[in-house]
Amino acid sequence: MSQWLYNTKKLFLLVVSVSYVIGMVLFAFNDKNKDYLLRSDFSAYYTGAKIVSMGEIDRLYDHAFQKQVQTEVRGYELPGVLSFRNPPITAYLYSIFTIFEPILAYRVYLIINIIVTFATIWFFCRYLNLDSKYFLYALWFLPTIGSLYNAQISPFLLLFFVLVYKSMKENKYFSAGLFSGLLFLKLQYLIAIPFIWFLSKDKKKYITGVATSLSSCVLFSFLIYGGSFLRDFISFTFASEKIDYGTISVENFNIMSFSWFLRDIPYANLILLIITGSGLLSTYVYYYLKGKTIDFDRGFSSAILFSITLNLHSLYTDLILFVIPLFLIVSREFFGKVNQNRERLFLYILYFLPYLGFINLQGIAALIYLCIAVVIVYEGHFKIIKFFWRKQG
Repeated sequence: MSQWLYNTKKLFLLVVSVSYVIGMVLFAFNDKNKDYLLRSDFSAYYTGAKIVSMGEIDRLYDHAFQKQVQTEVRGYELPGVLSFRNPPITAYLYSIFTIFEPILAYRVYLIINIIVTFATIWFFCRYLNLDSKYFLYALWFLPTIGSLYNAQISPFLLLFFVLVYKSMKENKYFSAGLFSGLLFLKLQYLIAIPFIWFLSKDKKKYITGVATSLSSCVLFSFLIYGGSFLRDFISFTFASEKIDYGTISVENFNIMSFSWFLRDIPYANLILLIITGSGLLSTYVYYYLKGKTIDFDRGFSSAILFSITLNLHSLYTDLILFVIPLFLIVSREFFGKVNQNRERLFLYILYFLPYLGFINLQGIAALIYLCIAVVIVYEGHFKIIKFFWRKQG
Protein backbone atom coordinates (compact mmCIF):
# COMPACT_ATOMS: atom_id res chain seq x y z
CA MET A 1 0.00 0.00 0.00
CA SER A 2 2.80 2.42 0.94
CA GLN A 3 4.60 1.68 -2.35
CA TRP A 4 1.40 2.38 -4.26
CA LEU A 5 0.99 5.72 -2.49
CA TYR A 6 4.62 6.56 -3.20
CA ASN A 7 4.22 5.79 -6.91
CA THR A 8 0.95 7.72 -7.06
CA LYS A 9 2.58 10.76 -5.47
CA LYS A 10 5.46 10.61 -7.95
CA LEU A 11 3.00 10.38 -10.84
CA PHE A 12 0.99 13.30 -9.49
CA LEU A 13 4.16 15.37 -9.14
CA LEU A 14 5.15 14.56 -12.70
CA VAL A 15 1.70 15.35 -14.13
CA VAL A 16 1.42 18.69 -12.29
CA SER A 17 4.97 19.72 -13.25
CA VAL A 18 4.46 18.84 -16.91
CA SER A 19 1.10 20.63 -16.95
CA TYR A 20 2.75 23.69 -15.40
CA VAL A 21 5.39 23.80 -18.14
CA ILE A 22 2.86 23.16 -20.91
CA GLY A 23 0.67 26.00 -19.61
CA MET A 24 3.63 28.39 -19.59
CA VAL A 25 4.77 27.40 -23.06
CA LEU A 26 1.26 27.56 -24.54
CA PHE A 27 0.84 31.07 -23.15
CA ALA A 28 4.17 32.20 -24.59
CA PHE A 29 3.60 30.64 -28.01
CA ASN A 30 0.04 31.96 -28.38
CA ASP A 31 0.28 34.85 -30.83
CA LYS A 32 -2.66 36.55 -29.09
CA ASN A 33 -0.31 37.25 -26.16
CA LYS A 34 2.40 38.96 -28.22
CA ASP A 35 1.57 42.39 -26.83
CA TYR A 36 1.97 41.11 -23.26
CA LEU A 37 5.33 39.59 -24.13
CA LEU A 38 6.53 42.87 -25.64
CA ARG A 39 5.49 44.73 -22.48
CA SER A 40 7.08 42.24 -20.08
CA ASP A 41 10.24 42.94 -18.09
CA PHE A 42 12.17 41.03 -20.72
CA SER A 43 11.76 44.02 -23.05
CA ALA A 44 14.03 46.02 -20.70
CA TYR A 45 16.77 43.36 -20.83
CA TYR A 46 16.32 42.99 -24.58
CA THR A 47 16.63 46.76 -24.98
CA GLY A 48 19.94 46.81 -23.12
CA ALA A 49 21.15 43.80 -25.10
CA LYS A 50 20.09 45.42 -28.38
CA ILE A 51 22.05 48.57 -27.57
CA VAL A 52 25.15 46.44 -26.94
CA SER A 53 24.70 44.48 -30.17
CA MET A 54 24.29 47.76 -32.09
CA GLY A 55 27.72 48.88 -30.88
CA GLU A 56 26.17 51.79 -28.96
CA ILE A 57 27.05 50.66 -25.44
CA ASP A 58 28.24 54.17 -24.53
CA ARG A 59 24.55 55.18 -24.80
CA LEU A 60 23.31 52.33 -22.58
CA TYR A 61 22.22 54.75 -19.86
CA ASP A 62 20.75 57.36 -22.19
CA HIS A 63 17.03 57.47 -21.36
CA ALA A 64 15.97 58.91 -24.73
CA PHE A 65 18.03 56.37 -26.64
CA GLN A 66 16.62 53.48 -24.60
CA LYS A 67 13.12 54.70 -25.45
CA GLN A 68 14.01 54.92 -29.13
CA VAL A 69 15.41 51.38 -29.21
CA GLN A 70 12.53 49.96 -27.16
CA THR A 71 10.02 51.56 -29.49
CA GLU A 72 11.75 49.89 -32.43
CA VAL A 73 11.76 46.56 -30.57
CA ARG A 74 8.04 46.76 -29.78
CA GLY A 75 6.99 48.28 -33.05
CA TYR A 76 4.99 51.01 -31.35
CA GLU A 77 5.60 53.80 -28.84
CA LEU A 78 4.47 53.92 -25.22
CA PRO A 79 4.38 57.06 -23.02
CA GLY A 80 7.42 55.98 -21.00
CA VAL A 81 10.12 53.33 -21.22
CA LEU A 82 10.72 50.12 -19.28
CA SER A 83 14.32 51.07 -18.65
CA PHE A 84 17.33 48.80 -18.51
CA ARG A 85 18.94 49.58 -15.15
CA ASN A 86 21.49 46.79 -14.77
CA PRO A 87 25.30 46.83 -15.20
CA PRO A 88 26.82 46.59 -18.70
CA ILE A 89 27.88 42.98 -18.14
CA THR A 90 24.21 42.01 -17.80
CA ALA A 91 23.37 43.64 -21.14
CA TYR A 92 26.37 41.90 -22.68
CA LEU A 93 25.24 38.47 -21.42
CA TYR A 94 21.72 39.07 -22.75
CA SER A 95 23.03 40.22 -26.13
CA ILE A 96 23.07 36.60 -27.31
CA PHE A 97 19.28 36.76 -27.45
CA THR A 98 19.36 39.54 -30.05
CA ILE A 99 20.07 36.88 -32.71
CA PHE A 100 16.33 36.24 -32.37
CA GLU A 101 13.53 38.68 -33.00
CA PRO A 102 11.99 39.92 -29.68
CA ILE A 103 9.07 37.48 -29.43
CA LEU A 104 11.20 34.42 -30.18
CA ALA A 105 13.90 35.72 -27.81
CA TYR A 106 11.30 35.92 -25.03
CA ARG A 107 10.19 32.34 -25.74
CA VAL A 108 13.73 30.98 -25.72
CA TYR A 109 14.52 32.83 -22.50
CA LEU A 110 11.30 31.58 -20.91
CA ILE A 111 12.33 27.97 -21.57
CA ILE A 112 15.77 28.66 -20.04
CA ASN A 113 14.12 30.29 -17.02
CA ILE A 114 11.78 27.33 -16.55
CA ILE A 115 14.74 24.93 -16.57
CA VAL A 116 16.74 27.07 -14.10
CA THR A 117 13.74 27.55 -11.80
CA PHE A 118 12.71 23.88 -11.75
CA ALA A 119 16.29 22.66 -11.27
CA THR A 120 17.06 25.17 -8.49
CA ILE A 121 13.88 24.56 -6.49
CA TRP A 122 14.08 20.78 -6.92
CA PHE A 123 17.75 20.74 -5.89
CA PHE A 124 17.12 22.89 -2.80
CA CYS A 125 14.11 20.78 -1.84
CA ARG A 126 16.22 17.58 -2.09
CA TYR A 127 19.19 19.20 -0.34
CA LEU A 128 17.02 19.97 2.69
CA ASN A 129 15.32 16.54 2.51
CA LEU A 130 11.89 18.11 2.16
CA ASP A 131 8.82 16.33 0.88
CA SER A 132 8.25 16.85 -2.85
CA LYS A 133 4.96 18.66 -2.10
CA TYR A 134 7.05 21.71 -1.17
CA PHE A 135 8.49 21.68 -4.66
CA LEU A 136 4.95 22.11 -6.00
CA TYR A 137 4.15 24.80 -3.43
CA ALA A 138 7.22 26.74 -4.60
CA LEU A 139 6.22 26.40 -8.27
CA TRP A 140 2.78 27.84 -7.53
CA PHE A 141 4.22 30.64 -5.40
CA LEU A 142 2.99 33.88 -7.01
CA PRO A 143 6.48 35.41 -7.40
CA THR A 144 7.69 32.20 -9.09
CA ILE A 145 4.91 32.39 -11.66
CA GLY A 146 5.49 36.13 -12.12
CA SER A 147 9.24 35.69 -12.59
CA LEU A 148 8.65 33.18 -15.37
CA TYR A 149 5.87 35.03 -17.19
CA ASN A 150 7.79 38.30 -17.02
CA ALA A 151 11.04 36.59 -18.11
CA GLN A 152 12.87 38.14 -15.16
CA ILE A 153 16.45 37.57 -14.05
CA SER A 154 15.30 36.64 -10.53
CA PRO A 155 15.41 32.83 -11.09
CA PHE A 156 19.16 33.21 -11.57
CA LEU A 157 19.38 35.23 -8.34
CA LEU A 158 17.56 32.38 -6.59
CA LEU A 159 20.13 29.97 -8.02
CA PHE A 160 23.02 32.14 -6.80
CA PHE A 161 21.58 32.41 -3.27
CA VAL A 162 20.97 28.64 -3.10
CA LEU A 163 24.56 28.00 -4.19
CA VAL A 164 25.80 30.48 -1.58
CA TYR A 165 23.77 28.68 1.09
CA LYS A 166 25.04 25.25 0.05
CA SER A 167 28.65 26.44 -0.06
CA MET A 168 28.40 28.06 3.37
CA LYS A 169 26.86 24.93 4.91
CA GLU A 170 29.68 22.83 3.47
CA ASN A 171 32.35 25.29 4.70
CA LYS A 172 33.32 26.23 1.13
CA TYR A 173 33.60 29.91 1.92
CA PHE A 174 35.60 30.94 -1.14
CA SER A 175 32.94 29.38 -3.41
CA ALA A 176 30.22 31.11 -1.40
CA GLY A 177 32.02 34.39 -2.02
CA LEU A 178 32.31 33.72 -5.75
CA PHE A 179 28.57 33.11 -6.06
CA SER A 180 27.81 36.17 -3.88
CA GLY A 181 29.81 38.39 -6.21
CA LEU A 182 27.57 37.36 -9.09
CA LEU A 183 24.73 39.28 -7.42
CA PHE A 184 26.33 42.25 -9.19
CA LEU A 185 24.16 41.27 -12.17
CA LYS A 186 21.30 42.88 -10.23
CA LEU A 187 23.22 45.40 -8.19
CA GLN A 188 20.78 46.07 -5.34
CA TYR A 189 21.22 42.56 -3.96
CA LEU A 190 24.85 43.20 -3.16
CA ILE A 191 23.51 44.48 0.17
CA ALA A 192 23.11 40.82 1.16
CA ILE A 193 26.90 40.29 1.12
CA PRO A 194 27.68 41.96 4.50
CA PHE A 195 25.01 39.80 6.19
CA ILE A 196 26.56 36.63 4.79
CA TRP A 197 30.07 37.83 5.61
CA PHE A 198 29.15 38.40 9.26
CA LEU A 199 27.70 34.87 9.40
CA SER A 200 30.77 33.33 7.79
CA LYS A 201 33.19 31.33 9.95
CA ASP A 202 36.06 32.06 7.56
CA LYS A 203 35.59 35.70 6.66
CA LYS A 204 38.90 35.97 4.83
CA LYS A 205 38.10 33.18 2.35
CA TYR A 206 34.56 34.47 1.85
CA ILE A 207 35.56 38.05 1.13
CA THR A 208 38.37 36.83 -1.14
CA GLY A 209 35.79 34.93 -3.19
CA VAL A 210 33.53 37.99 -3.29
CA ALA A 211 36.42 40.22 -4.37
CA THR A 212 37.42 37.77 -7.11
CA SER A 213 34.04 37.53 -8.85
CA LEU A 214 32.87 41.06 -8.08
CA SER A 215 36.08 42.71 -9.31
CA SER A 216 35.92 40.57 -12.46
CA CYS A 217 32.36 41.74 -13.17
CA VAL A 218 33.23 45.39 -12.48
CA LEU A 219 36.42 45.25 -14.55
CA PHE A 220 34.60 43.64 -17.48
CA SER A 221 31.91 46.34 -17.28
CA PHE A 222 34.59 49.04 -17.39
CA LEU A 223 36.28 47.36 -20.35
CA ILE A 224 33.14 47.16 -22.47
CA TYR A 225 31.58 50.48 -21.39
CA GLY A 226 34.42 52.82 -20.59
CA GLY A 227 35.82 54.77 -17.68
CA SER A 228 32.55 56.58 -16.90
CA PHE A 229 30.70 53.31 -16.20
CA LEU A 230 30.17 53.75 -12.45
CA ARG A 231 29.26 57.44 -12.71
CA ASP A 232 26.73 56.90 -15.51
CA PHE A 233 25.31 53.70 -14.04
CA ILE A 234 24.80 55.03 -10.51
CA SER A 235 23.27 58.32 -11.66
CA PHE A 236 20.93 56.49 -14.06
CA THR A 237 19.93 53.97 -11.37
CA PHE A 238 18.75 56.72 -9.02
CA ALA A 239 17.16 58.72 -11.84
CA SER A 240 15.25 55.64 -13.05
CA GLU A 241 13.13 55.43 -9.90
CA LYS A 242 10.45 57.43 -11.71
CA ILE A 243 7.30 56.49 -13.55
CA ASP A 244 8.57 57.60 -16.98
CA TYR A 245 11.47 55.16 -16.53
CA GLY A 246 9.04 52.31 -15.86
CA THR A 247 9.12 52.46 -12.05
CA ILE A 248 5.93 52.85 -10.05
CA SER A 249 7.15 53.29 -6.47
CA VAL A 250 4.01 51.83 -4.87
CA GLU A 251 4.74 48.51 -6.58
CA ASN A 252 7.98 48.04 -4.65
CA PHE A 253 7.97 45.58 -1.76
CA ASN A 254 10.18 47.82 0.37
CA ILE A 255 10.06 50.86 2.61
CA MET A 256 10.40 53.21 -0.38
CA SER A 257 6.96 52.02 -1.52
CA PHE A 258 5.43 54.54 0.91
CA SER A 259 6.81 57.40 -1.19
CA TRP A 260 3.77 57.01 -3.43
CA PHE A 261 1.39 57.78 -0.55
CA LEU A 262 3.64 60.53 0.85
CA ARG A 263 4.38 62.19 -2.49
CA ASP A 264 2.79 65.50 -1.44
CA ILE A 265 4.99 65.75 1.66
CA PRO A 266 8.24 67.71 1.20
CA TYR A 267 11.38 65.58 1.36
CA ALA A 268 9.33 62.38 1.75
CA ASN A 269 11.76 60.41 -0.43
CA LEU A 270 14.72 61.65 1.57
CA ILE A 271 13.04 60.73 4.85
CA LEU A 272 12.20 57.23 3.61
CA LEU A 273 15.74 56.85 2.27
CA ILE A 274 17.15 57.77 5.70
CA ILE A 275 14.78 55.29 7.39
CA THR A 276 15.78 52.55 4.94
CA GLY A 277 19.47 53.30 5.37
CA SER A 278 19.17 53.41 9.14
CA GLY A 279 17.31 50.11 9.18
CA LEU A 280 19.93 48.47 6.98
CA LEU A 281 22.79 49.87 9.06
CA SER A 282 21.23 48.73 12.34
CA THR A 283 20.78 45.18 11.04
CA TYR A 284 24.39 45.18 9.82
CA VAL A 285 25.53 46.25 13.30
CA TYR A 286 23.48 43.50 14.91
CA TYR A 287 24.89 40.84 12.58
CA TYR A 288 28.40 42.19 13.24
CA LEU A 289 27.96 41.99 17.01
CA LYS A 290 26.07 38.69 17.13
CA GLY A 291 27.32 36.96 13.97
CA LYS A 292 29.10 34.20 15.88
CA THR A 293 26.02 33.28 17.91
CA ILE A 294 23.29 33.67 15.27
CA ASP A 295 22.05 30.33 13.98
CA PHE A 296 23.16 30.28 10.33
CA ASP A 297 19.82 29.15 8.87
CA ARG A 298 17.98 31.83 10.82
CA GLY A 299 20.54 34.46 9.89
CA PHE A 300 20.52 33.53 6.21
CA SER A 301 16.72 33.53 6.03
CA SER A 302 16.47 36.96 7.64
CA ALA A 303 19.30 38.27 5.45
CA ILE A 304 17.18 37.54 2.37
CA LEU A 305 14.13 39.20 3.93
CA PHE A 306 16.18 42.27 4.89
CA SER A 307 17.81 42.41 1.45
CA ILE A 308 14.39 42.58 -0.25
CA THR A 309 12.67 45.04 2.07
CA LEU A 310 15.63 47.38 2.69
CA ASN A 311 16.81 47.91 -0.87
CA LEU A 312 15.58 50.59 -3.26
CA HIS A 313 14.00 48.48 -6.00
CA SER A 314 12.28 45.16 -5.32
CA LEU A 315 9.19 44.03 -7.20
CA TYR A 316 7.01 41.00 -6.53
CA THR A 317 9.04 38.91 -8.96
CA ASP A 318 12.06 39.36 -6.68
CA LEU A 319 10.14 37.65 -3.89
CA ILE A 320 10.95 34.31 -5.53
CA LEU A 321 13.96 34.50 -3.20
CA PHE A 322 11.55 33.84 -0.32
CA VAL A 323 11.49 30.20 -1.42
CA ILE A 324 14.69 29.90 0.63
CA PRO A 325 13.30 31.09 4.02
CA LEU A 326 10.06 29.20 3.33
CA PHE A 327 11.97 25.95 2.89
CA LEU A 328 14.30 26.64 5.83
CA ILE A 329 11.43 27.37 8.22
CA VAL A 330 9.97 23.96 7.40
CA SER A 331 13.26 22.07 7.28
CA ARG A 332 14.98 23.51 10.36
CA GLU A 333 11.86 23.86 12.54
CA PHE A 334 12.74 27.37 13.70
CA PHE A 335 9.88 27.36 16.18
CA GLY A 336 10.26 23.81 17.46
CA LYS A 337 8.04 20.79 17.04
CA VAL A 338 5.71 22.00 19.79
CA ASN A 339 5.06 25.32 18.04
CA GLN A 340 3.78 24.12 14.68
CA ASN A 341 0.92 26.63 14.69
CA ARG A 342 3.44 29.48 14.77
CA GLU A 343 5.37 27.84 11.97
CA ARG A 344 2.24 27.54 9.82
CA LEU A 345 1.38 31.17 10.53
CA PHE A 346 4.76 32.38 9.32
CA LEU A 347 4.61 30.12 6.28
CA TYR A 348 1.14 31.34 5.32
CA ILE A 349 2.18 34.99 5.72
CA LEU A 350 5.35 34.57 3.65
CA TYR A 351 3.51 32.60 0.99
CA PHE A 352 0.35 34.66 0.54
CA LEU A 353 1.49 38.21 1.39
CA PRO A 354 2.59 38.96 -2.22
CA TYR A 355 -1.11 39.05 -3.13
CA LEU A 356 -1.34 42.38 -1.28
CA GLY A 357 0.28 43.77 -4.39
CA PHE A 358 -3.04 43.47 -6.19
CA ILE A 359 -4.46 46.19 -3.90
CA ASN A 360 -1.28 48.32 -3.84
CA LEU A 361 -0.32 47.45 -0.26
CA GLN A 362 3.25 46.42 -1.03
CA GLY A 363 4.57 48.77 1.67
CA ILE A 364 2.44 47.11 4.33
CA ALA A 365 3.66 43.73 3.12
CA ALA A 366 7.25 44.96 3.38
CA LEU A 367 6.73 46.03 7.00
CA ILE A 368 5.29 42.60 7.84
CA TYR A 369 8.22 40.89 6.13
CA LEU A 370 10.57 43.06 8.19
CA CYS A 371 8.83 41.98 11.39
CA ILE A 372 9.16 38.33 10.38
CA ALA A 373 12.87 38.84 9.66
CA VAL A 374 13.35 40.43 13.07
CA VAL A 375 11.53 37.63 14.90
CA ILE A 376 13.43 34.88 13.03
CA VAL A 377 16.92 36.26 13.65
CA TYR A 378 16.41 38.02 16.99
CA GLU A 379 14.27 35.46 18.80
CA GLY A 380 17.25 33.63 20.19
CA HIS A 381 18.76 36.84 21.61
CA PHE A 382 15.98 39.07 22.91
CA LYS A 383 14.29 37.89 26.09
CA ILE A 384 11.16 39.94 25.41
CA ILE A 385 10.55 38.08 22.14
CA LYS A 386 11.18 34.73 23.78
CA PHE A 387 8.74 35.70 26.54
CA PHE A 388 6.13 36.71 23.95
CA TRP A 389 6.42 33.39 22.12
CA ARG A 390 6.14 31.44 25.40
CA LYS A 391 2.96 33.35 26.30
CA GLN A 392 1.50 32.66 22.84
CA GLY A 393 2.41 28.95 23.05
